[in-house]
Amino acid sequence: MVTEEDPKTTEDLVFSTLAIKILEMKLQKYSEVFMTETQNGFRKGRSCTDTTFCLKLLIEKRREFNLETHVLSMRKHLIT
Repeated sequence: MVTEEDPKTTEDLVFSTLAIKILEMKLQKYSEVFMTETQNGFRKGRSCTDTTFCLKLLIEKRREFNLETHVLSMRKHLIT
């Protein structure tokens, strides 16, 4: 937790947040060129709903046939 008593930490946090925002803005325009239509949840204005539903159905079918399934979920940590 950042407190008013620790200005160095506050300055570091503000600088880090600003640096991340600048980097994100610069990369945003390039990411649209490289991302495919399947990258729904990672694109501005797109949802993960369809992708999540398809994943749920896939897992259910694999369980139905007793197939081993491994899922890796990665989240982008947002600093606000």
